[in-house]
Amino acid sequence: MNKSNFTKWLKSNNLKWEENFGQAIYQLAIDHQEKTNSNLSEIWKNLSVSKQNLNEWMKTCNRSETRLNSKRIVLENAVSFFNLTQEEAIELVETSGMFRFPGGKHPKINDEFSRVFNDRLKSWGGKHRVLIDYMGVDKTTFYRIKSGKHIRKETLLALLILIDLDPKDIRYLLNLAGYDLSKSIPLDIVVIYFLDNKEANWSSFKLLGQINDTLCDLELPLLQSRMPNF
Repeated sequence: MNKSNFTKWLKSNNLKWEENFGQAIYQLAIDHQEKTNSNLSEIWKNLSVSKQNLNEWMKTCNRSETRLNSKRIVLENAVSFFNLTQEEAIELVETSGMFRFPGGKHPKINDEFSRVFNDRLKSWGGKHRVLIDYMGVDKTTFYRIKSGKHIRKETLLALLILIDLDPKDIRYLLNLAGYDLSKSIPLDIVVIYFLDNKEANWSSFKLLGQINDTLCDLELPLLQSRMPNF
């Protein structure tokens, strides 16, 4: 990511880049250490987080997280270990780019996501081949998404945007896949901005193109797309 350009882009659009997951966990650990005179190494052990992962989460803020198993474990441990209130837990989740259902419960992702997504896809009514070709994915990847299996956040975002869903539906389907949009992740901030400021005459393909153009300018990973010229 080009941090200088990203900072300028944020300022020009009156946006804020919030604390990321690694920074939030580190600050919780420091506060806990000061209150209890604990050893940081013991805190990391209780959270099941390595120093390497923590450092990566603190520094790697230029992409939307896609491998979330280790982060999810640390999140659940942090809520318990630090005895976070519901409001504090929600704030921590919001830094992560994940979605955590109330009480930690989650529906059967494959079944529920597949049902809702295929309903929205049917309503869109376009040819699947158009989506596959535009996104640059193979048929296997597309049909794995339809069945709710092994969905990358960036690929899913591109697909949800292309089938012309409104921001509320996009976020709902992301949640069913275990993700959310976070103002702590630069890529997500760009997506949120364009979803909230889509011009009336833009097609869904134009919207994705505008998002990817901006991500490219800011040296951020693109949502999976062939990026045609408009």
